[in-house]
Amino acid sequence: MALLTTKRRHPEQLRLLDQRGWDGYWDAFFEDDAVLYGNVLGFRGLERSVVVLAVNGFGDPSRAREILYAGLSRARSLLVVAGPRQLIEEVGGPGVACRLDGAEGWDPPRR
Repeated sequence: MALLTTKRRHPEQLRLLDQRGWDGYWDAFFEDDAVLYGNVLGFRGLERSVVVLAVNGFGDPSRAREILYAGLSRARSLLVVAGPRQLIEEVGGPGVACRLDGAEGWDPPRR
């Protein structure tokens, strides 16, 4: 499984990089049994069976659409998209909005 972000790196990715360095971080990817935390731009051309795409903004608005589409295409079997739907639709356009309408939704209970 991979948890990918669209802007800032996930805190767990930063911790793993600090703990293992780049070589150890990528070794975990090739072991294929751990959760890989990464940024969409660093994950281009790679895949995982399950991907959680955490849309946490876009650092470069001119590349937002490219980043979103790259993130949406990394899962082989299951893609979970988390983030503000309005932002995702605004960046992705009508095609992404249509696909989201056909996807299974989840609204977590409020505490």
